[in-house]
Amino acid sequence: MKDFYPPQPQIADYSFLNPSKNFVRKSIKVLLAIVLFYIFYLFLILISFGLFGICLNVSKAIMDIRSNWITATLGGIVFFIGILFPSFLLKFFFPIKENRNTIGVEITAKEHPRLFDFIHHLVKEVKSSSPAKVFISADVNSAVFYNSSFWSLVFPIRKNLVIGLGLVNCINISEFKAVLAHELGHISQGTMRIGSYIYILNRAIYNRIYEYDDFDLLLYKVAGHRGILGLIAGGVRFILNSIRNLLGEAYKLISRYYTELSREMEYNADLVAVSVAGNTATISALRRVSFGNEAYNQTIEHLNSLLKQKKITDNIFEKHLAMIAYMAKNKKLILNRNLPVLNDDIIEDNALKSRLYFKEWLTHPEQKEREENINNVQVLAEINDASPWLLFENPEKVQKEQTLAFYGKIKEDEENAIEFINEVFFLESIDERKKKNSFPDVFNHFFDERYLFECDISKLDEEVPEFNIELV
Repeated sequence: MKDFYPPQPQIADYSFLNPSKNFVRKSIKVLLAIVLFYIFYLFLILISFGLFGICLNVSKAIMDIRSNWITATLGGIVFFIGILFPSFLLKFFFPIKENRNTIGVEITAKEHPRLFDFIHHLVKEVKSSSPAKVFISADVNSAVFYNSSFWSLVFPIRKNLVIGLGLVNCINISEFKAVLAHELGHISQGTMRIGSYIYILNRAIYNRIYEYDDFDLLLYKVAGHRGILGLIAGGVRFILNSIRNLLGEAYKLISRYYTELSREMEYNADLVAVSVAGNTATISALRRVSFGNEAYNQTIEHLNSLLKQKKITDNIFEKHLAMIAYMAKNKKLILNRNLPVLNDDIIEDNALKSRLYFKEWLTHPEQKEREENINNVQVLAEINDASPWLLFENPEKVQKEQTLAFYGKIKEDEENAIEFINEVFFLESIDERKKKNSFPDVFNHFFDERYLFECDISKLDEEVPEFNIELV
């Protein structure tokens, strides 16, 4: 493993890893918002029990009028309506739906011993708990996700790690170390555990407000029928949706504060990455992941266009690397081991000057802000520019399995009609598409790959058709 694992940098003072004042303050704001939400929620529960008591008495009074099936039915309906509202609100305290990973494929230490050894060394260096499971996916991403349930609020949360193979494709081993350290950094610091606790509470509240269960679907189905039963179901549905909307408004405050806290957690996790991989690898990882993600999206988009011609590839990741080299050539970038060198000048020249950001909506800070935060400390570390694919057993087999999953059953359904493409055809077809959908350089590539149509300006002043708008 010493041949693959970049050595730990020598750091005298780790105080920069302590959560910032902003993190502490925003954590307190989120917790206070959650406490207020619970108080409001309990208030609604008390009201619902009061309504249940009223409905119980009304139901009893109806059935006391005369003992027959009509009064029994009406009394039962009133009782059902009464018990419905506290039951709906009390669902919050029952186990919430677990988050299931539906994209990644689980891998084991037996299949990829070097990768798991790498993760084990990193866990020790970051002082984090080991991931419960490790998954791989096709995209340019890495993330830690939680198996969230009601008991996660009491017992330690199980964390799983997802590694995107597109990510492995576009960074070196030192940058790979930085990216994984960032993800483990979300749960490595003792004081950062509050973030995962808030995540579970946040998810539990969201589930109860916005996610519908079988009863909700049944209620919607019954409300669609005519007659007294449909009318009653429609009324109940309206009241329950009103409660949901009321809770949703209260939840917005938590969501806003949690978004602010998430940005602080990203800053802290970036510094954890710096502590094990250094400034250079951490910033380079951010830049190359961004570049690699753009290349991956263009690769998938182009492969989808070729699929319409019944042309496919047996390895998405080979074509992704080809796209990275193609984009680097167009941007006149230097390649180092098939990866672009992205220095400060290049980043500045290629920045989207006109792009708008609504900061209050973002869970991650902007790239520039993250780099400024990283450069607040200076940690020198040795760079290993080898490919992280060295950590995988039989990388080509893994890549082709993920490619097969991407195309699904197309090979089985249309095997005789399919043509496999090589890298030469892939690049030539990109050139052909670019020539077709590109505009002169004076437009600064703004309209490239956009589907424009001819427009006769002289006809724009013709009579606009009238629309009858009825306000309900």
